[in-house]
Amino acid sequence: MEAYLGAPGIIQTLRDYAPDSPILTLQNQSQILAQLLEAAWQGDPTATRVINEVAQMLGAGLANIINFANPEVIVLGSWVAQQIGTYILPVMEQSIAAHALAQPGRTAQIVLSQFTSNPVSLGAGAMMMERYFDESTAPTSR
Repeated sequence: MEAYLGAPGIIQTLRDYAPDSPILTLQNQSQILAQLLEAAWQGDPTATRVINEVAQMLGAGLANIINFANPEVIVLGSWVAQQIGTYILPVMEQSIAAHALAQPGRTAQIVLSQFTSNPVSLGAGAMMMERYFDESTAPTSR
């Protein structure tokens, strides 16, 4: 999913739809995504198409995860999610509803991470701490 939904993939989708877009002349990925999002909020058809396509693909991918793992919560945590998450959530949720099984699709909650820097490392650390405390408080069978 990263190939299509990470910053390089989103920028490539914009390049595919509008190779002459002035947004593509900006200096870095963050600036490009910020301008793309601003254009989408203002109703620019190309920007809206790109961002909505991203949301639909992410929704379809998350629907597969929901169907397979039946998670209660999926946390989107990256700088890209922080930048475009508010815009894509409604479209993404529609895509999940269209692709997920009914029961798990209704119950899975999609949220944006509140951690803006390095959420993967924070999540890994939290998992290790949870495992440590679970093992240290569990009764032993000696």
